[in-house]
Amino acid sequence: MIFRNKYLPWIRSGRKTQTRRIWNTPKCTVGKICFAHSNRTVSDRFCSMPIRIVDMYTQRLGDITPEEIKKEGFNTLSEFKSDWIEIYGEWNPDQEVWVVEFEVVNKKDDVLSRV
Repeated sequence: MIFRNKYLPWIRSGRKTQTRRIWNTPKCTVGKICFAHSNRTVSDRFCSMPIRIVDMYTQRLGDITPEEIKKEGFNTLSEFKSDWIEIYGEWNPDQEVWVVEFEVVNKKDDVLSRV
């Protein structure tokens, strides 16, 4: 899964454990191990890390809860909205999005056994 470069340290530290995506169909499934990476070059310090998808569901963008805002890595709805608008250009609270919850996989053996 591609993330903005600034989010990768958040993911690594456990600050960000959820992401919202505008997908017609899901790009991953619960239980699958994917790799979080930026769209930068391989020389990027935080190039890639394994994450396990632990839950996925759809939700109206405007229904995000304070707990989910924290899981996204933000302190307030205002911060999240500002970042969303920077990425997608607008905030439409009625827009349906995919919510993807994930955890960083730390054991190399665990990654290899599930890929």
